[in-house]
Amino acid sequence: MRTIYLVDDDKLILDRFWERRRLFYEGGFEIIGAETNPLKAFEEIKEKRPDAVISDLKMPELTGIGLIERFKSDVFRPLFVIISAYNEYKDVRKLFLVHGFDYLVKPVADGDLIELLNRLANKIDYHPPKIEKQTQSKKLDEILHYMKEYSNMNHIAGHNNTA
Repeated sequence: MRTIYLVDDDKLILDRFWERRRLFYEGGFEIIGAETNPLKAFEEIKEKRPDAVISDLKMPELTGIGLIERFKSDVFRPLFVIISAYNEYKDVRKLFLVHGFDYLVKPVADGDLIELLNRLANKIDYHPPKIEKQTQSKKLDEILHYMKEYSNMNHIAGHNNTA
């Protein structure tokens, strides 16, 4: 089962997601944690290592984008979905500049949540093809080796490129 962690400074939003945990379960996800404090959430995410994180955008102490940026140099990097009451282009653009997965506007409808979970599952479950064959060209072998290593790094880092 894939895992997901929830971060929002509004406990009512977290409660609403918890009430819909059946949708998560049916989508192949288990909610393994939820936190209203983004700094505490950062530590728990590092410890629990979920496949994906759904986070509010605007929170005191640390924004959702700031939370993503804290994982920038980390080998472990879950997929991040930002939810927000604000539908502003500049916020969506920031999310994609830090390699976030998606941006949803609150309130998140059941249909949107189901669609998101399906896309997250597809991204998490994708395994790039292995490149093993040696060629007659040393330069081409180096390129293929680089591609293989880059592909493995993306897999370890949590598949952060959008589908």
